[in-house]
Amino acid sequence: MKNAFSRSLLASLLLSYSIAPLPNAKAQEEFTPEPENYDPQNPVTLFYHVEKYRFFVNFGTTTRSINAGFQLDGRQTTLDWRRYINQQSGRGNVGLYRGGSNTVRYDNGFVGPNTPPAANSGGAGGYVSSNSQISPHSQGDQNLVGGGTLRSRILSFQTDNFRYLSTLDQRSVNVSDTDIGVGAYFQLGYHIHQIDSLLINFVTGGSFIRTNHSSGNQYVAKLNVTERRTDYTYQYDYLSDSSSPLSIPGVISGPNQVIVTDPSLLFQPPPFGSSNYRPPRQSQKESTSATTRFYALSRADLDVSLNEIPLGFEIGREIGPFDVFLTGGTTVNIINYDLSNTVNWYQAGRSNPVMRQKWRDSGTPVRLGFYSGLTIRLPLKRDGRVLLETRSSYRWVDPVRVSAGIADVEIDPSSWEAGIGIVIILE
Repeated sequence: MKNAFSRSLLASLLLSYSIAPLPNAKAQEEFTPEPENYDPQNPVTLFYHVEKYRFFVNFGTTTRSINAGFQLDGRQTTLDWRRYINQQSGRGNVGLYRGGSNTVRYDNGFVGPNTPPAANSGGAGGYVSSNSQISPHSQGDQNLVGGGTLRSRILSFQTDNFRYLSTLDQRSVNVSDTDIGVGAYFQLGYHIHQIDSLLINFVTGGSFIRTNHSSGNQYVAKLNVTERRTDYTYQYDYLSDSSSPLSIPGVISGPNQVIVTDPSLLFQPPPFGSSNYRPPRQSQKESTSATTRFYALSRADLDVSLNEIPLGFEIGREIGPFDVFLTGGTTVNIINYDLSNTVNWYQAGRSNPVMRQKWRDSGTPVRLGFYSGLTIRLPLKRDGRVLLETRSSYRWVDPVRVSAGIADVEIDPSSWEAGIGIVIILE
């Protein structure tokens, strides 16, 4: 009887406990049942949820570098210096008067033709422009038999000539510029197989970064233009009779003055040593009167936008609280570039260029590549559906060669890549 009563009391207590309400509603809300197959020693694992969630997405920030190798070929640029130099011109070597009806003109006078009474007798008329052209003669002034004085002088005439010699020095300059770009990435993953504790995922998606590169101003050419001047001097002996006023400087004509062109014909018979008078003579002197210097600076600027589409796999497992994956695969790289090149020619001593050349080129070549790396994920929530991801990999991409103007550029996207982001497990 006692045992029956005890059993009846125990059953009543259990029934009362089973139908009694929880202490309050808040306690009900805070209660979360454990997932099926919950492991209290390892409460959150990606592999547990991958069996339930086949797809996952990840997105975040990525950074990588792009190198641009510039070659600026100064051999492809030149300057038409004749447009920027005030070139002088001279009469050049006009020669000596040798008789006849043609007049030889100099910068400061002329000689010819023969004038009576010296016509056909070794003398000529002419014109002398200034006193600086008149110099003493070794014969001096001589008294003539029968009275009068024969005055002797030396007359000098000048012309000049200008030549312009240019020397162009061109060179090729190689410059490398690396820029680190920061962009975004997005990936979609699919769990395709699991072997024991190893998980195999397929991943694809895309990433975008932008970089800017410059060669800076580079000295690619210099041009020196030298002005070479040749001064020609033409000398003639001059005779005049004191019976007439000395007319030089001025016009030489008439019977009482003459420019000696042939002493052997001037005196017939020679009165007093015609050998003291010389035929016309000529000399010349060369000099460098001026050198003008030009130089060229070239600059190339490059903007690159890299869009990458990966197609690869992840193979990984859980190591402690982390999920570690080896990654690898191929990439499709869409490389958009905008290249500009300028060449500025300067004249020494001037701040503004005398000539500017500018070229531009753009395009969107596509290159295949490969990547290999490591990804580590750490769950942020207890249910394992949201994870923090860090990744690092090496991306190899075939370089692209582009050109504009005198600039050739090799764009090399191959580099190490690093990223950090969030992974969300989808149902």
